[in-house]
Amino acid sequence: MSFDDLQSLWQTPENQPSAASRESMRIHFLATLRARRRRVALFLGLVVAGLLVPTTVLLASLLRPASGVGRDIDVMREWSVFLLLVFPWIGAGLFVRQFLRHRQRHPHPDQSIRDCLRALLDENRLARFRYLGAAILNGAMLLLMPVIVHQLQASGKAGDEIVVPAFVVLPGLLLIIFVSLGLHYRRRLLPEKRSLETLLAAYAS
Repeated sequence: MSFDDLQSLWQTPENQPSAASRESMRIHFLATLRARRRRVALFLGLVVAGLLVPTTVLLASLLRPASGVGRDIDVMREWSVFLLLVFPWIGAGLFVRQFLRHRQRHPHPDQSIRDCLRALLDENRLARFRYLGAAILNGAMLLLMPVIVHQLQASGKAGDEIVVPAFVVLPGLLLIIFVSLGLHYRRRLLPEKRSLETLLAAYAS
């Protein structure tokens, strides 16, 4: 049962939810919230793990350049490459911080329908924040690409073969991601936000 279905059930004058229906709704909302929290925790864990691997390798090679790729990196001339890790780390840090704050703000969403709806609405807000953050990070990566290409070519580590992947393939992939994020944001997250707000207002009235 979707949020719109529950909203219709709640707002039907001749069919106000009974105590059993309210309990069923509470269980449904709680299961939805817990499932989303698990998915977000898994997603953030994978993101952090994915960032730890290249970051650890890069730092280790810079500290011991004779035994790794760091010996071929001129930090002063190729600083833009490091931003490809810095930006995602900033985003991941913000996402993790917001997720932990969400858990602190709603420690007991199972106590009532109102508490659960508030937690779901807050989770929806964070989901919209993550989508906007991901879009901004993609845009920053795209703006940074000309600098990265220039520095790689200036250092002799890349030639004209990098132009097509950097300025055609990557922008195409980022455009697909951006459109997908935008469609999900407008078609799912925003309508869900409105439904949750209506449900919360109806419950409080």
